[in-house]
Parts: sequence; C-alpha cells; structure tokens
Amino acid sequence: MREEYDFSKGKKNPYAKQLKKQVTINLNAKKKLGDDEINDEINDEIKEDISDLGLAILRAVAKKPGIKAKDILEELSSTIEGITIDKVRNEIQRNLKNHIELVGSRKSGGYHIKR
Repeated sequence: MREEYDFSKGKKNPYAKQLKKQVTINLNAKKKLGDDEINDEINDEIKEDISDLGLAILRAVAKKPGIKAKDILEELSSTIEGITIDKVRNEIQRNLKNHIELVGSRKSGGYHIKR
C-alpha cells in the first residue's frame, strides 16, 4: 500500500442522498401499531436522516419490543438482501443509539425503543 493517497480529484457519492430518508418516531406511543400507523408515528417526531436498514430495524423493534438482534436479522432477511447480524448491530450502535436501547444483559436482553 502507498504511504499517502491523493484525494484532491475525488468525487462525492452521487447516490448518497438516495440512501438516507428523513423519518420521525413517536416515542410516547403505548398502543399496538400496524405498519401504516408505525409509518405515521415515525414521521411525526424525529427529524433526522435514517437509512432504509435503520428504518426497518425501528419498525421491527416497534412491532416486537424486546426483540433480539438475531430475531431482527431473521425478520429482515426476507426483505433486505445481503443483511448480516453485524450490519444489524452496527446500524443500531452507530445510527440508532438515540432511538433504541438494549434492556437487560447482552445474552438475554432485547431491544426497546427509548422513551
């Protein structure tokens, strides 16, 4: 590998805007929600960029509070191609840490939406 690389002629990713969507989540919802209601709740309160994977994870956690990362992977693997357990955990730790929390131990705990 080179000691130094020249990035002065680099280009920005033209697809970056397509990868992220602005969403909102109602963190005070205590009723059971269907997919359409989840979307409405998500679009109401949080105003920030969340990727499609992050949005799918938020929906899975809202649908089943206490869900484990392995179960999130099983639920999303049919709809999102190339998803791995590491991608799920990284998305939660890096981009969703303000919205999702792990309650309980790493081994027996599950993810819940923060209140």
